[in-house]
Amino acid sequence: MNISQRCWCLVLVVMLFLQAQEKTVQQDQANNQVEIRKVMKKVYPALVRISVVTAFVAQGREQKAFTSGSGAIISPDGYVVTNHHVVGGAKRIWCTLSNKEEVEADLIGTDALCDIAIIKLKPWTMRVPVRSFAHASWGDSNELKIGQKVFAMGSPGAISQTVTYGIIGNLNMVIPKAIGGRNSFMLDGEAVGSIVRWIIHDATIFGGNSGGPLVDLDGKIIGINEIGIAGLGGAIPANTAKRVADSLIKKGYVERTWIGTRVQTLLKSDQRLYGVLVSNVTKGSPAEEAGIQSGDIVVEFNGTRISGRYEEQIPVFNALVFDTPIDTEVPVTVMRNDKELKLKLTTRARGKAKELDHEVLSWGITARNLTKLNTVRLRRDSKKGVFISSVRPGGPCGQAKPSLRVGDIITKISGMEVNDLNAMLELTKKLTAEKKTTTVVVEFERRKDQYLTAVQLGEEDKDSWARARKAWFPAKVQVLTTPLAKALGLEGKKGVRITRLYPQLTDGDFRLGDIITHLNEVSIDASNTSHSEVFPTMIRRFRARKKVDFTVIRDGKELKVNYKLPKSPKPSAEMKTYVNEHFEFTVRNMAVMDKIALNLPQDYKGALLKEVRTGGWLSLARIRTNDILLSINGEKIQNVNDVKKIMENLHKEKPSSVVFYVYRRGTHFYAEARPKW
Repeated sequence: MNISQRCWCLVLVVMLFLQAQEKTVQQDQANNQVEIRKVMKKVYPALVRISVVTAFVAQGREQKAFTSGSGAIISPDGYVVTNHHVVGGAKRIWCTLSNKEEVEADLIGTDALCDIAIIKLKPWTMRVPVRSFAHASWGDSNELKIGQKVFAMGSPGAISQTVTYGIIGNLNMVIPKAIGGRNSFMLDGEAVGSIVRWIIHDATIFGGNSGGPLVDLDGKIIGINEIGIAGLGGAIPANTAKRVADSLIKKGYVERTWIGTRVQTLLKSDQRLYGVLVSNVTKGSPAEEAGIQSGDIVVEFNGTRISGRYEEQIPVFNALVFDTPIDTEVPVTVMRNDKELKLKLTTRARGKAKELDHEVLSWGITARNLTKLNTVRLRRDSKKGVFISSVRPGGPCGQAKPSLRVGDIITKISGMEVNDLNAMLELTKKLTAEKKTTTVVVEFERRKDQYLTAVQLGEEDKDSWARARKAWFPAKVQVLTTPLAKALGLEGKKGVRITRLYPQLTDGDFRLGDIITHLNEVSIDASNTSHSEVFPTMIRRFRARKKVDFTVIRDGKELKVNYKLPKSPKPSAEMKTYVNEHFEFTVRNMAVMDKIALNLPQDYKGALLKEVRTGGWLSLARIRTNDILLSINGEKIQNVNDVKKIMENLHKEKPSSVVFYVYRRGTHFYAEARPKW
């Protein structure tokens, strides 16, 4: 065979190989499509997109925000599994089903330590209620294999339900020490990595996939997607998630045991095959009472041999301890100085890592009670006191000298002990019952230091803002500067030029462009832009309704205008206001100057929003400060009294939706608030 024939043979072999490869790729794609359709048929109807109004605390207030995530229906009666970080702070929850139908949901229970939560759909809130829901089933995460194909389902970026696929790359991932370690992922005071080992996969996930299921080829939920690391997805194993979900459905919470130890992996110099190193023992804990000491090696706990040479093994030990029944005596074997000790330990309930925050508006703070775990971490002997979680700048606590800060613990008010938040609220009510304002002495802890400060509670008398109204010239003017006077052929003249006539000037005495040079023969000494207050100051020196001679230059001619100055209109600071704490807004009647500034007729009706607090229900409806409320749920608004009456009725009726008709700078729109009453 010559060289030419050999070349043709080689080309033919390559072409046949490429054709075979193309057919293989096509066959793989076809197989993938079949697998995806099979999985979608089983799981897609159970997928939900979760929209949440969630609450958080900042600057002395509870604030709200819209967030979104994913979930999967796991029972025909509408229980949905998702992440704690999606719905843990929920005020209201709506779920969009795979058929685009929207349904409201209630938060049943949540567990920050495993980042799992359960919500329940409310079918009666649907346009077409159903008796049962399509749902997915749990798989066994202990049977998973590296390289196994999986599908990530959810609603990334709050878009409609999606599916991506990939393979499992790791079954026992923990957060590496290089990026923070096991205890770096904190949710509401809980270190999620202390108990969870994630399933790592390369199915694409984005923000919004949180809470969505990771599914195997049989359409079974084998994980709940939670995190992303280095372009890979991390899912909570199904067996862990199911155990927590079952407890949340049954009890609304998860019971766990506490023994009061902190453990770590064995030191590299330790050649033992088994055991975990005790790094800390809490004073007064079950571990201390049992005789366990820092430096001990726990080799057996309640009959289970303990492995702890690698970081991935520590969550297994923590889970073993947490899952031990409460108030149970268990045997513990430790090694101390190469000697084996057999000990008995009685477990206790672990309790919450963190209590809920509450607004204390009269103090300008948000605060919460302390838990047993707080006292351990803060090295306190008691749970007594109130923990400050945020402070409003300029509020009573923020203005105190010294001011209170986040992390301070209030222990006494006016010499009386404060055991918890309820005691603080009752004491505040008692101290402010007879006075609008009162100053109290507050004792608080800051780390280990004991401080005193004085806090003024209550509001200043707003009537003191009222001011005597003087004369007013109902027009806007500009200074007749020296260059402008020269350009107009009025060199040497001083005064002001009318740039806008307000509606009160209806008798034709003045015209746009008039130049005013004297008041009662007194020169208006204004010739540069820094003299802008000269003319208004001269006007305010006159009594209201007094006739004043204006010297005016109009069309190059000087003339006299005798004009009775009206009384200055009521300023915005004196307009009647109404504050709604639930929707977090302040509204007031419109002043004359409000309508002038907004180019509205003087008979325009409505109420102006003086303040819409960030993170409040009105703010979430995209309504802003300086918008004008024209109607609420179809009831027209003439003034603040109407707003107050309508809102008081709504508080009694508690509708799921409140519709506001709003004016904003030349345009009208409807905005819908969906509050949690």
